[in-house]
Amino acid sequence: MEILAIIPARANSKRVKSKNHKILNGKPLIEYTIDSAKGARSITDILITTDDEIIYNLAKYHNVLANRRPKKLCEDDTSSQAVIDYIIKKYNKYDYYVLLQPTSPFRTSKHIDDCINVFLSGHFDSLLSVKELLPNTYYPNGAVYVFKAKIKTKNMGMVLMSEDESIDIDTLFDFKLAEVLMNEDIRNEF
Repeated sequence: MEILAIIPARANSKRVKSKNHKILNGKPLIEYTIDSAKGARSITDILITTDDEIIYNLAKYHNVLANRRPKKLCEDDTSSQAVIDYIIKKYNKYDYYVLLQPTSPFRTSKHIDDCINVFLSGHFDSLLSVKELLPNTYYPNGAVYVFKAKIKTKNMGMVLMSEDESIDIDTLFDFKLAEVLMNEDIRNEF
């Protein structure tokens, strides 16, 4: 069984300039995702798809597959599914795919492997990681999506991650919060 981890990392961010390679606690944000994907035993290959030359070079440096994504798939209104469709057409030898947003620095290799194991054992069409907002109320945290060819909402599995593990960096505030949590090692207090 072959599983491709897809890390989509476009150059321009609406809220945080160059956030995917912005330095967080001593290394570029995207490296947290590369490291967790490399440590996941279930992953066969890792692919970074980007229009950013710095990120493309980081992919090469880390010895992972690198794809120069067309500009039309790097716009603010480009859906994740459009990027997935493009990647699956180019890299169609895999049995399953895992989408890992580069903005989840607290996602671990274990989270990835747990999600893949639940996906495979549960016979789901797709699976996503979630955080619990209220009792029995879950929200996708963007850290891990597992699927065969499309992210489907029918017969979808979920894997719960804690609130601090679910931090998704979209704003400078999120970035600063992640820095504080990493530097102060206070995550266990949540």
